[in-house]
Amino acid sequence: MTLGQTGLTITEDGETRTQEMDAAPYINPSNNRTYVPIAFVADALVEALPALDRKLHGFASPEAVMTAVEARSSSPVRVERDGGFQSNIAGLYPCGEGAGYAGGIMSAAVDGLRVAEAIVSECEVIPS
Repeated sequence: MTLGQTGLTITEDGETRTQEMDAAPYINPSNNRTYVPIAFVADALVEALPALDRKLHGFASPEAVMTAVEARSSSPVRVERDGGFQSNIAGLYPCGEGAGYAGGIMSAAVDGLRVAEAIVSECEVIPS
């Protein structure tokens, strides 16, 4: 894929072919984000899901619902927090992979538990 061009070069099993996309990818200069044609993304998912289902049987079942696509394996940014796990915005406790404090599901879970414990320790216990 080349910015500004609709031709897409695909190499698969040693064979190279060119496919035309419905629009050219580009970078928006106002926010420096790269945009790719949605049909390209949809076609890639249509091909990838059955391949993944062959490795993880049941992953692409008719009952499955796709709610989001994970775009990164870890966050490229870190939301700063203090010793009590709170950000500079009162009541906001950034944690896990999206906030930049984990690199996988296990470390995200552990970080979430640590933050939850910090929040609970700040709560006032009301006797019943």
